[in-house]
Amino acid sequence: MRWQAVAAATIVGAIALGRPPAAHAQQIVEVVEGQPVTTLDVEHRSKFLQMGRKSEPSSQDALNSLVADISQVAEAKRRGLEVSDLEVDALYNTVAIRMGIDPQKLTQVLATGGASVDTLKRRLRAQIAWTKLARTHTGTGMERSNAK
Repeated sequence: MRWQAVAAATIVGAIALGRPPAAHAQQIVEVVEGQPVTTLDVEHRSKFLQMGRKSEPSSQDALNSLVADISQVAEAKRRGLEVSDLEVDALYNTVAIRMGIDPQKLTQVLATGGASVDTLKRRLRAQIAWTKLARTHTGTGMERSNAK
């Protein structure tokens, strides 16, 4: 009976903290440009990538995609180019409209697929950063070969 009381206290505590009771600490799989990439980040990116493919991407594909995005945003930032949350939100809304749905439905689609809003917004931020960087540095030999 004592273990039931401990389990109940754990569940109540988790609810009070806003965390699911079975949640465990996410492992950091890599640190890129000072940003930790967790197992949950990789899992969400993998599910996101799978939405656009017929086959499931490997964890390494998902990690490579995350690393590329983080690197692109960091490179743009080093060159004085920032991407605002407003720009990301506007592009998120545009993606939804192009899909013929509203942003709330897009959020549902992502969640149903095992990804998250943050997964797509991180990708969109990298696309905006890379586009700004390419426009600013046209003719400098920059290529999109490392972008996924």
